[in-house]
Amino acid sequence: MHMLQLIVLILIIAVSLAFLYYLSDSSGRRLGGFRSSPLKRELLRRVSPETAERLVAAERAKHPGKSEHWYLEKVLYDLKRGR
Repeated sequence: MHMLQLIVLILIIAVSLAFLYYLSDSSGRRLGGFRSSPLKRELLRRVSPETAERLVAAERAKHPGKSEHWYLEKVLYDLKRGR
């Protein structure tokens, strides 16, 4: 019975860690969840948080599978060039 309890405990810990990882990763998908970076700060200096989120979401829809860093660079590139 002790072995079964140990296996259950390990599974609970693994599921908890996976859930925490999922939460941290999914929060990174929203602009507000990005870790504070120079690109994020520059984008937020140029536009409101709502506009920044909308612009990043539009690029994410056009170019799925890229990194968050890529989306920020693309949005800033387009803003600097008046696109």
